[in-house]
Amino acid sequence: MILISPQIQFIMNYFSRKFSALKELLYFTNWPILLVGRLPIFSNRFALYQKDSISFITDYQGGDSTGARHLLASNLYKDFIERIASKGEKITTLLDVGANNGGFILHLINRFPRQLRKIVAVEFNYRTYLRLHFNVLYNTDTDTDVELINAAAAGSDGWLQSEDN
Repeated sequence: MILISPQIQFIMNYFSRKFSALKELLYFTNWPILLVGRLPIFSNRFALYQKDSISFITDYQGGDSTGARHLLASNLYKDFIERIASKGEKITTLLDVGANNGGFILHLINRFPRQLRKIVAVEFNYRTYLRLHFNVLYNTDTDTDVELINAAAAGSDGWLQSEDN
């Protein structure tokens, strides 16, 4: 049995996360621009990711830096999406509570173009909601009914004020 010190484990985890992020960047059509933009000499806060017909904005300092990128570039929902596709089921309505900047919605739009007829998305963080708004409206057909709600979902009625809202 090999014992690894906590410091070495920390370093290994750090580089593992960086390598995974690099692999995700390579998934996108504009990966060279994304890669250069992540160099320490640049202080880009925002990035525009592009893949096939999908484009979306991410804010590296706004709490949504990896959500959509990870959802689109990884196999996180692969089994779920393939099961839907294999059954020939049509997704016509999507409710996304805690939508972040729209990663799951964009994933479905990319996989099943022109199939979604109604999208309802809820996101509490106002700044993330603004990016969700752009990302979803920019990537949906004009005949798709889109309802984006800046709110939180909870088990009881009430009000909650965040520092960002």
